[in-house]
Amino acid sequence: PDGREQIYPWVPDCRHRASILAAVPGKDAWLMSHDNGKKLPEHAFWYWSADAEKGRRLLVGHKARPTSAVVSADGNRIVSADEGGTLIVWEGERFEFKEVSRVELGEGIVQLALAPDGKTIAGVRRKLSSAVVEWPPYELDLFLFDVTEPPAKPEPLWHEVVKCEGFQEKSPVSLAFSPDGKRLLAAFADPYTTRNKPKSIGLKVWELMPQK
Repeated sequence: PDGREQIYPWVPDCRHRASILAAVPGKDAWLMSHDNGKKLPEHAFWYWSADAEKGRRLLVGHKARPTSAVVSADGNRIVSADEGGTLIVWEGERFEFKEVSRVELGEGIVQLALAPDGKTIAGVRRKLSSAVVEWPPYELDLFLFDVTEPPAKPEPLWHEVVKCEGFQEKSPVSLAFSPDGKRLLAAFADPYTTRNKPKSIGLKVWELMPQK
């Protein structure tokens, strides 16, 4: 609240592509990833606390760079996904960060969102349809399922093929549930419109329909 900058001690060999992926509710802690650690796995995924005495844990399991992570409101469940499309469900700090399950969604997972119930996960995937033409089309997929009982082969809830002309793209940049969990919102932008100034493409909104 006072706006002061704080510098926290770093660990050795964590210099390359460091990314903050999610804050941990109710704690001075966060989830982060980085590459190229000489004494650590190639794609390191950390639970990192500002207070070293509260624990800093390396979560080992991702074979590709983690791109997104979410934490339940009570902190007892962590869900993370990587560039290779592997989604991993972890127990939180209370349960020693053990891996519970994993699901393969296919490469290109870029955004995750966890519903207020702490169980329903949404993920957006962006992948090239072909690498043959100069500007290949790409596909957007939205997955939605219960992480407590994940399906063996999740099927996308929504699928769209986007034609790419020049540097015009439609990239998913944010994904979130409404506070009541009844709506899911995905924001898209064109990162190449102007230098360092992405152009907003707009939102897609899905509404949860009661089962009949």
